[in-house]
Amino acid sequence: MRVFRPESSQGLVVLCFAFLVFVLGSCNAPTSARVTTAPFPEKEQVEAALADIVSTCGIAGLSLSVIRGEERADYAVGLAEIDSNTPMTTDHRMLLGSTGKTFVAAQALQLVGAGQLMLDEPAMTYLGEEAWFQALPNSSELSVRQLMNHTSGIPEYVYAPDLWQGLQTEPDRNYTVAERMGFIAGAEPVFPAGEGWSYADANYIVLGAILEKVVGNSLYEQLEEKFVEPLGLTATEAAVSRQMTNLTAGYTGNFFGELYGEQVATLGEYAFSPQFEWAGGGW
Repeated sequence: MRVFRPESSQGLVVLCFAFLVFVLGSCNAPTSARVTTAPFPEKEQVEAALADIVSTCGIAGLSLSVIRGEERADYAVGLAEIDSNTPMTTDHRMLLGSTGKTFVAAQALQLVGAGQLMLDEPAMTYLGEEAWFQALPNSSELSVRQLMNHTSGIPEYVYAPDLWQGLQTEPDRNYTVAERMGFIAGAEPVFPAGEGWSYADANYIVLGAILEKVVGNSLYEQLEEKFVEPLGLTATEAAVSRQMTNLTAGYTGNFFGELYGEQVATLGEYAFSPQFEWAGGGW
């Protein structure tokens, strides 16, 4: 989930982050020297660039970590929460959102490399006995690869009004895979499998279910064992509760705002449990 102020647009946020890349890329000598020998930019220089982004994009706060080999520099500017005037620090955390899909894709490709999963195998090979899977559009045609690259034609479930009605009524509710996919059961496909492209978290929910079938334990256990623990991601944890230590406040300008108002999270607590994201985000 991107976090931005209501008066901002996604395009402006993307533009501002492109500006950040330009600024940091311009801080040092030519690229060939910068890769191996140039020192990190001065902290004040980076923080000034970040402050410009916060101001230009109308966002509350921003943090950045730059890692190169054994070197690391952390920066934070702006506010973690506006109403309480709490400064953003490098200890504050945010929901990872759809970037969490990279963990799932990496695990899938490791299983492909180990011969335990086949990219072009029909997904029904792994899930054909599941009633919820049989009810999905294109279920008999789609492949693992199509799930991973969003060409399956499965529609998105996270925009289902019933999902958000349920989360407003029961903000701490935990959803099963079958319940998530029930929101799009029997729906028309966006296009025939493999004949288009349409981004949908639903693809990765199905992929997560396949990984659990193949490996035999929970997806979160797999990803913690393969990536979170070995990489020393000590501030990264499964997003399965509304309460999260050091969570920043959240501000939104999309349909969340229509349901929850401008602020969708206070410090340490989200308005609803992000557990429903699971393999589509989930950290």
